[in-house]
Amino acid sequence: MTRTVPGLGTLANEEFDWLVSEPLEVQALGSPCRFTIDGFDPSWSPRLAASVERFRSLSNEDLRRQAGDHVWAYYRDFAERYGSEPGFPAIPGIEAVWDFVTLGNQVWVQRDEAHWYLSIENECAWEPEHGLNLVFKDGGQLVRVGQVDGHLTNRSAFADDSIPDETVYVSLF
Repeated sequence: MTRTVPGLGTLANEEFDWLVSEPLEVQALGSPCRFTIDGFDPSWSPRLAASVERFRSLSNEDLRRQAGDHVWAYYRDFAERYGSEPGFPAIPGIEAVWDFVTLGNQVWVQRDEAHWYLSIENECAWEPEHGLNLVFKDGGQLVRVGQVDGHLTNRSAFADDSIPDETVYVSLF
């Protein structure tokens, strides 16, 4: 099955109830990416398209500005715990942390009751098993930095309703 969505073009059904776009340019990631929409409903198209367009227009500088301090905190937590292990990368400062991240080229798009969440699974040198997940609410607001675990917010990841929605990073340790 295929479906055309403004701003995303023709989406094809790959498996389950996911629709996948052709590669689309994403400024922040510096390369074309496929968008995988989970549980698509045609009535959602306008808000979905607006969220994807907002995300696609983020610059790499926007991404680094929003996420930099949080990505650095993620690295620092792992460095404190595993920094003495052989092969653990010694990153000299926040300005160098992005040199140890490989940005992904697949954007997962999911909806809750009120918002669209766009999630990018990235590789990072300090956590090769679980990587680095960046999640943007409605395509423009960074709401989560952490390991790739399928969660869209830290409230959900830690099953803790006391964590405010605005909490971008929560230490695992």
